[in-house]
Amino acid sequence: MALFAPGNDKRQAKLAKARARLLAEIQANAEETRSWTGRAKLSDRVMAAITKVPREDFMQPGDQVAAYVNRPQAIGFGQ
Repeated sequence: MALFAPGNDKRQAKLAKARARLLAEIQANAEETRSWTGRAKLSDRVMAAITKVPREDFMQPGDQVAAYVNRPQAIGFGQ
């Protein structure tokens, strides 16, 4: 991806929104399952890692926003 490609700001904003939704969903899931897990939230380190890792870089072109959907993703090569 070119750093200054046309539409890059728009793409980054879309990814940032998707990332924020994922973090909110993860936090809500943690709160909902606290009676089973004994934890109301994930550690700050885990949440920071989820924020920092560019999950879209591990997706096929055109599927980057799907990187922030809270479900399993295909790992490719028929696996």
